[in-house]
Parts: sequence; structure tokens; C-alpha cells
Amino acid sequence: MGNESAVVVGVDGSDNARVALDAAITEATSRKAPLHLVAAYHAPAVRRHSVAVEYEKVVRDEAFAILAEAAEQARDAGADVTTSVHSGDASGVLLEQSRTAALVVVGARGRGGFMGRLLGSVAAALPAHAACPVLLVPRRVDAPAHREPDYSGRIVVGIDASGPASPALSAAADAAHRRNLPLVVAAVAGPDFDADSRAGDDPDAVRGVLAQCLDSVAASHPDVQATTELLEGPPAEVLARVSATAETVVVGARGSGGFRAMRLGSTVHALLGHAQGPVLVVR
Repeated sequence: MGNESAVVVGVDGSDNARVALDAAITEATSRKAPLHLVAAYHAPAVRRHSVAVEYEKVVRDEAFAILAEAAEQARDAGADVTTSVHSGDASGVLLEQSRTAALVVVGARGRGGFMGRLLGSVAAALPAHAACPVLLVPRRVDAPAHREPDYSGRIVVGIDASGPASPALSAAADAAHRRNLPLVVAAVAGPDFDADSRAGDDPDAVRGVLAQCLDSVAASHPDVQATTELLEGPPAEVLARVSATAETVVVGARGSGGFRAMRLGSTVHALLGHAQGPVLVVR
């Protein structure tokens, strides 16, 4: 069975997977899309065949039980749910699912059985290689009552010199429209904004690109309340701070769709490793 246009989420019973499930339910219901829950298990090789068979049955049964509990929660929330259990590497399972999915949602950390180490396997592999957008959802930590800056209740998108051509901008505007939230179009002046010229060092030039983005959002999503911000500092650190309060931070997987220096393994990798709230990576 294919999962065309479905929101796919990996579940493993961990607290972070539960947070990811909540986010996936929100995405599926706001998109009016089906929600596909995936569980993966891995049975290590053992010398005795009988032991291997029994161990695999135990971990498979656990995966089914975790999946059933998650599916019940999602259906109670009004989602149209399908499920599947797979034997094998979790990264490979979700990458395959991404071929037909509209979105893959994953927790930033897991317990080793599914999500793996922090950005060590699944959370790192998906944004780099998935065929569809990936929403990475860490557990929010307890924060001081007052945070500056405060982006509560807003979608924030990071853009570069590609401006209105950025797929991140389009995805962020869509999200703001679906969820009826304000949109902040943010840029960081400096070489990361435009690696091909020195225009990024000119704040006025960056403001000009931001104004073009604002016009683009107004034309495509006139109902979305959008504002712009010119921020300062290393892009990954800036957006990591923003993610502490924002509903979602949206970035491009490549320079043409977000900050030009955001290549997975460098700036985007750093952002995902330190983000305190959901980050949507699009291409």
C-alpha cells in the first residue's frame, strides 16, 4: 500500500517519539491528510537459531504493541490512521517511506531501537537524504518564563539571497496558512546570506530581499499575517535560539532553499543538533 500525500511518523515508545507523534497528528489534521505510523525493529544475530527466532518474536511483538497504542491516540485525535511494522534499519525504512510521503516526522532522540542516537542515525540521515520534507521534533526543555526574543505562536522561516524562490518560504507560508499562525520571514546579514557576492554584507540589500519575500507571501497567501526580521549572528545559533519559542522553524536543505551555508553536516546539522523546538527541513 502506498502512502501518497500521507504524513509519516516513526514511533518507538520513547518520550521523544510521543512528542513527534503529537506534531504529526497536528500536521495530518491541518493538512487533511492520512497519517501513517511506522515502527521498526532490529533483531541482532545470535548463534542459536531458536534463540534468534524467540528474540525476534519478542521485539516484533513489542513494536506492534507500541504501534497499536500510538494508533489509538492518533485516532482519538481525529486522524485517519494506517500503520506498518518493518524489520530492519530505521533510517532505511523511513527513507523508503519518504519516496511517497508528503512529510516525514521524527523525534530528535530515541531510545536506540528506532530513532537511535541524537542525530547519529535516523535524525541525521532523514534531512540529508529524504525525498520529501522532514519535520524534526525535539522535546522542549523547561525554559525561563521570559525569553528574548519570543516567537511564541509564530512560524519562522530562514531565507537567503534566493528570496521568493526559496522552497522554504513557500512551505512556511503554507504552514502558516493551514495553522492560522503569523509568519516571520527572517534573514541573517553576512556571508552566509549570499555566498556568491558581497551583497549579504549590505543590510539594505538583505532588507530588499526580505521585502520581496513579503510581497511573494502577500500574493500567494493574502490571509497570512507576515513580518520580516533582520537578525545578527551565526545562522545556526540564531535559529536555534529562535526555535526555543517558535511553533516551527523552517529551513532549506540546500543553499538554494535556505541559508546558503546550510548544508547538512555543517550549519543545518548544527541547527538540528541544538534546536529546542520543531524544525522543518525542505528541499
